[in-house]
Amino acid sequence: MNIEARYNAVWECKIGLIGVTTLPNGADAPMREAVSKAFREVTGQDRGFLFSGWGGELNPIELAIAENKPIPEHACESLESQVNRLANFIMAEIDGEPSKSEGAVDTAIRWMREQLSCMAARP
Repeated sequence: MNIEARYNAVWECKIGLIGVTTLPNGADAPMREAVSKAFREVTGQDRGFLFSGWGGELNPIELAIAENKPIPEHACESLESQVNRLANFIMAEIDGEPSKSEGAVDTAIRWMREQLSCMAARP
């Protein structure tokens, strides 16, 4: 299935090591070159931009997963607030929704699948 980007085609990735504080000089160049090459192979186009560097950070959930630790309680509360925000958006902004007895996430998934099907059916 092809993915149609509605706004911008932006792929995001975080890769690294836990606990490493030093890297060799020029460590960014090979990573940029590899990503640029893979982008060209996948899309058939040269990249329009590339932002990268060794200054990225992991959010609390990503860090817990990378360190094989339990997800912090405060991060779970943030997920709950995001689901609540999604539910409020669905009820306020999507006509006819919720149309089934299901949670906000399932409603969003169903609605997005329906939209993707409509987009795929267009000539």
